[in-house]
Amino acid sequence: MDLYRRRRAAALIYSCLGGCAIASHSIQGARDPPRLPPKEEPIVLQEIEVKGESPLARALRRPSVGVIGPSDVHPGHIAEELQRLLRERNPEAVVKSYGIGGQDSALILKRFRRQIVEGGHNIAVLSGLTIVNEYDARNIYENFPKMFAIAEGSGIPLIVYGPTPFGGFGKWSPGMQRKADDFDGWLRAQEGITYVDTSSLGAPVRPGGPLKLAGRFDGGDGLHPSRLGEHETARLIFESALRPNLPD
Repeated sequence: MDLYRRRRAAALIYSCLGGCAIASHSIQGARDPPRLPPKEEPIVLQEIEVKGESPLARALRRPSVGVIGPSDVHPGHIAEELQRLLRERNPEAVVKSYGIGGQDSALILKRFRRQIVEGGHNIAVLSGLTIVNEYDARNIYENFPKMFAIAEGSGIPLIVYGPTPFGGFGKWSPGMQRKADDFDGWLRAQEGITYVDTSSLGAPVRPGGPLKLAGRFDGGDGLHPSRLGEHETARLIFESALRPNLPD
C-alpha cells in the first residue's frame, strides 16, 4: 500500500505541475500578445536629382514654360507651337504666353515677376525687342539685366531669342538697324541665359544688305513675323535650347 500511495501522490504532483505550466503560459501569452510584422511605410516617389544635370534639364522633367514679350509679335503663336513640340515628349508640358503692349522693356519688366515667377513657371522665354526706339534705348540695358537677375534669383532658367530680321520694314533705317544689331550682340554676350538666334528667318534685302523676313515668314509689313514665322521661332527655341536638355 505504501508503494501504491507513493505512486498516486507522484502522479497528482506531476499533473498539478503540468497544469500550472499551461496556466503560466496562458497568462504570459495574455500579457505579451504575439508581435505582428512591422507595418510597411507607403512609398513616396520623389524626383531624383541627377548629378551634373543642368537647371534647364531638371526643369524640363516637368516643364511649365512662360513666354513673355511684346504682343505685336504674338507670343501666343510661339507658345502654342512650343507646347505642341514639348508634348511630343511630355504630354503634361504646359506653355503659356503673356503679351505686353508695345516694344517697351519697362512694361515687360513690370510683369515679368508677376507673370513668370509668381505664375509658377519653371522656365521663361523672353523676346528680344526687334526695334529699340529712342525712348526705350535709355532703359533697355538696365531693364533686361533686372529680368535676368530675377530669373536667376528665382532659379528659373531663362531663354532669350534675338531680334527677328526687319530690313524690309517701311520705316527701316541704318540707325535703327545699328541699335538692333548692338542689342543682339549684347544679348549674345550675356552669361546666365540661353540665347537663341533667329536670323535664319531672314533673307538679304540685297547682296551685303540687312536681312528682311523671308517671304513665308513675313506677316506682311516686313516687321512682324507671320504665324508660320512665329511657329518657326518656336522650332528654333526648341531645337537649340530645349531638345538638347530633354531628359532621356
